[in-house]
Amino acid sequence: MAGPLGSVRLTGKKTPDGGSAGEVINQSVNAGEDPNRNVTVFERRQNYQHLAAVATTVVLTGEGVLGTVNVTTAVATSVISVYDGLTTGSTLIAVIDGGTVGSYTFDVLCSTGITVAMTTAAADVTVGYK
Repeated sequence: MAGPLGSVRLTGKKTPDGGSAGEVINQSVNAGEDPNRNVTVFERRQNYQHLAAVATTVVLTGEGVLGTVNVTTAVATSVISVYDGLTTGSTLIAVIDGGTVGSYTFDVLCSTGITVAMTTAAADVTVGYK
């Protein structure tokens, strides 16, 4: 008998309720399944914040993960600074040239929040986080 976790071979033994006992053979796992707990696991998707102004923006308050910073419309003099914290005095994670279109992947844990400061000129930026 094939199931979502593989095949079962009947052993001929009886279970206490009178059913047939079996053993799992040829076990396979589909994406998102945890066979040890017999559950499907859903990964939390990214949230996002769109930025398009010269400003300092608190993107996330509290612990989280900085996923990606996407510059979709570049402006030559734009500078994007990303911080682990709630102010520009917090720990600097990255300084990104807003004059170049690109996608920057971080996947880093931020302990107190994520703040993004866009200075000089406003590029079009999307910040992904969890």
